[in-house]
Amino acid sequence: YATVLQFLVENNFKIEAVVSSNSSMKIFFPIFKKMKFRKLKNVRDLNVLYNLSKITITIPSLDFKKGFPQKVFDVALGRNFQLVEFKDNLLKNFSENIISFKSLAELKDLTTRHLQESDLERSVKADRIYRNVLEKHTYVNRIKEILNLL
Repeated sequence: YATVLQFLVENNFKIEAVVSSNSSMKIFFPIFKKMKFRKLKNVRDLNVLYNLSKITITIPSLDFKKGFPQKVFDVALGRNFQLVEFKDNLLKNFSENIISFKSLAELKDLTTRHLQESDLERSVKADRIYRNVLEKHTYVNRIKEILNLL
């Protein structure tokens, strides 16, 4: 996580990060002084930040070897554009609608390219993921999948 943030800051991207505590991060990574950190009080604050962002970058914790975090769904349901670190099950669950990256160089290229797009273009892409979540990732769909396993 810190490595990705450092890379983006070093490449002159304007970054706002949501963290639980940023005090030690600025000590170990002095370049983070160029970033804005937010501590959120509630989920509503997080949704406001997503809506203010042109691009949300989703980086799963190391616990997610193949899967992806709830944040992918949260950002999608907010109809916000996101770039997601590639995980094996990502394409299986979102098909070609999700935009993922496998390396820092690819993240830089994708971020640069999508920042050059209009808000409307990013919104259309975000809307595809939103519709995908509503069609395929509801509780009803999950229950049907479980029942099919029985």
